[in-house]
Amino acid sequence: LNGGNFEIQYSSTDTRTAITRWTLRGAHSIYAYANAPLKVALARHAREFSEIDDPSSLDFSYCAPIDVGEIAVFQGSEAALLVKVLEVHSGSVYGSDHTSVKIAFEVRTE
Repeated sequence: LNGGNFEIQYSSTDTRTAITRWTLRGAHSIYAYANAPLKVALARHAREFSEIDDPSSLDFSYCAPIDVGEIAVFQGSEAALLVKVLEVHSGSVYGSDHTSVKIAFEVRTE
């Protein structure tokens, strides 16, 4: 839906938002895309947000493959958005009856 775009508000009191984009990759995997001016990276070896000390030190690009349980980091000028992929349902091509992604996220403002 929405071309794969998903808008995340920084907090209930901070109305700033980041727009992330996602597309299918496989049965338990998804691609994360950075919509300008954001950039995106896979937080390799991190499974929890607390394991990421400095999000800005990652290897950023315009796209990152993210498996279930992994964390994508979207970096912008005002904040880093850490997004953990909890579930991927990739539709009938990959054996699922629907298409969806379930995430958890944390916003770190600068």
